Amino acid sequence: MWRSQVNNKTQYYFYDNLDRIYTFDSNGNPVARFVHNPVIIDEPISMQTSTGTYYHLFGGLGSVTGLTVGAMEKIFIEMFFSV
Repeated sequence: MWRSQVNNKTQYYFYDNLDRIYTFDSNGNPVARFVHNPVIIDEPISMQTSTGTYYHLFGGLGSVTGLTVGAMEKIFIEMFFSV
């Protein structure tokens, strides 16, 4: 278990060995549930919250680069460029 506090809000993170599997608020209410690749360590597949299920997008080197919702609508994309 790991705890963080930002802007007077505390969240607790629970891990199954190396992968985060649940996040709870300070009252013990679930905030998010994470599903990981069962073969590869630290490769999240999806995050389930009260607002829906979000799927992780990966770049060519295996890093998470974005999230989509169930209908594959992109909601966050992180792009890096090098020159």
